[in-house]
Amino acid sequence: MLIEDYFQQVQILIECSKIVQLFNLETEKRGMYEGFIRARLEFKDNSLLHLREFVYVEISLDRKMYSYQYMNS
Repeated sequence: MLIEDYFQQVQILIECSKIVQLFNLETEKRGMYEGFIRARLEFKDNSLLHLREFVYVEISLDRKMYSYQYMNS
């Protein structure tokens, strides 16, 4: 899989979610198979999710670094 494919998969999952009200998604390609993704999701119940992932996706999905922070309303 190419990194652009992973970025697209994440965006589609967020867009299709019925509980996400707003989101901001930033991606940074660092090679054909390597990249950084940062997102802020606002849910319908006014809770928030901040996420960051540095991933390598050549053979399988390998999260080299990740951070997820969920804050309820």
